[in-house]
Amino acid sequence: MRIAVITGGATAERAVAFAGAAQIVEALRGRGHTVRAVDTVTGLLSPTDEQRLLTTAVGREPPAVAELDERERAMLSNGLARGGYRRGRPVPLPARWAR
Repeated sequence: MRIAVITGGATAERAVAFAGAAQIVEALRGRGHTVRAVDTVTGLLSPTDEQRLLTTAVGREPPAVAELDERERAMLSNGLARGGYRRGRPVPLPARWAR
């Protein structure tokens, strides 16, 4: 089965979301599923981004609010906005994941 795990977000709980997603992705892949992670701020994660972001470690300090705001602005203006994303609508995934 092909599964997309939605994670991340533009909040101080971002690292916690990635830590939880890391465990879910690992468990699903361990059961033979094809899994991709989607960050609600940056979009579909590349395999390199997955390795970098999906860790079970959670830092002691949350990301700065300004950094999270900038990530969200960049995503909306340069990323998912081009793919038709609008607040309140589903996040579009590549066509190969829609089947």
